[in-house]
Amino acid sequence: MGKVVQGPALDFDPQEVLAPVYKFVDYQILVSANVDLGAKSIEQLVDMSKQQDGGLFFGGYGATSVVNTVNGVIAKGLDLQFTAVDYPGPAQILTSLVRGDAQYTVGAPNAVMPQVDAGHIKFLGAVADERYPQFPDVPSLREAGYQGYMPKVWNGLFTNSETPDEVLNAIAADLRELIADPAFRESLEPRISGVLQRDSTPERFRKELSEETEVWKGIFKH
Repeated sequence: MGKVVQGPALDFDPQEVLAPVYKFVDYQILVSANVDLGAKSIEQLVDMSKQQDGGLFFGGYGATSVVNTVNGVIAKGLDLQFTAVDYPGPAQILTSLVRGDAQYTVGAPNAVMPQVDAGHIKFLGAVADERYPQFPDVPSLREAGYQGYMPKVWNGLFTNSETPDEVLNAIAADLRELIADPAFRESLEPRISGVLQRDSTPERFRKELSEETEVWKGIFKH
């Protein structure tokens, strides 16, 4: 699979200087490929990657980006061979994917939907344990035989770690009330390609962060 480049170490621990307040959204992440590649499934994508010297060309943002990290994790679990071709942003990746310079990528569906609808790009798999309701025809990676850790991409609110608990809980309560509004969810979720979290709390968010941190430590040690 592709080579992972280690970046500079942080000189502070984010979990010591920041306090989690609310986990806003879990994003949908899909594997998409240029239709001219001919892959109709994740399994076929993996097979094709082993027939090309250096593997398939993966469109990413750089070794330390979320997109490249997610791809690195799932590629290892799938034995998907790739060479990363990095671009400044999603517009450049999309252009490259349509041209076939990059053969596949991973990311939120909203950026590539116009080219999927136009028939230039095909969704091959959802980076999830189950199919996304919005994309019922796109199999999950579990269905493709992936057994490794399923990377999650999310967004949340943090503040200074010295903020009193009562303030954290008050902010979280206000956010839960906002997100409980059906009109707010219906207007925002399609635009962010994700699911807004209606039951996050500072304590739950902190626990999720702690659990994910331990998993990622193990991944990066290997």
